[in-house]
Amino acid sequence: FVDQAQEKQFARSVALLASQLGLPPFLVDLRHQATHAELPNRAQLRFAVQELEQLLRQRFWDPQMARLDAFFSVGNLEKCFLPPVRRLVA
Repeated sequence: FVDQAQEKQFARSVALLASQLGLPPFLVDLRHQATHAELPNRAQLRFAVQELEQLLRQRFWDPQMARLDAFFSVGNLEKCFLPPVRRLVA
């Protein structure tokens, strides 16, 4: 996720990239620990998963759900379930 933003000639630190993406600094530390030292313990991993789930929910899942809710509102719901031929005529 973060490393994809790297460009060879202009490579930046993972911490800087994560910061620019709004990722919590502890995730960079956890990644560094797993890559260059020992694997994190279960409690650390569980906490990281919970934080990432919350981040995904806030940034992606909730906004998408709001868009879907707006689309499938009462006014649009009928249009979604009309047979295709009727949609062309209506």
